[in-house]
Amino acid sequence: MSIPRFDFQTLQDIPSRLNHRDTPRLTITEKGLISINGALRSRVGERRAFRAKISPDGRYMALCTREEPNLQFGLRSGRTYHAALCRLVEEMGFTLPVVYTMEWDEEHSAWIGCCEEIAPPPALSALCEEKTARRRKATGRQV
Repeated sequence: MSIPRFDFQTLQDIPSRLNHRDTPRLTITEKGLISINGALRSRVGERRAFRAKISPDGRYMALCTREEPNLQFGLRSGRTYHAALCRLVEEMGFTLPVVYTMEWDEEHSAWIGCCEEIAPPPALSALCEEKTARRRKATGRQV
């Protein structure tokens, strides 16, 4: 392999990889479980009660700290069950689980998150068919 000469001064650093564990997140599952991850738990400290609000399209979620709480997470687990919120998000057209990546908004004293809808995994039967098709191709090449 021959690598051409180039000017190292023109190279740029690539951004550091962000670890999802370091990103504050709130997740809503199909069973009605709402959880905040370790990164968000560490940033909110001992606070576990928030006034949760959602945008009309469900894309944004806010955990407000100055208003009367309507959502309480477990102190150690950072989890709670809320079937009504789960149904609301589903009725808005989201496929659960849904993950909100949260950021602190100083002006509103709230954690505000934008929704990242997680695509459902492929059906197991589709995965099996794909493996079978690969084996057939590999067998065909050997002949």
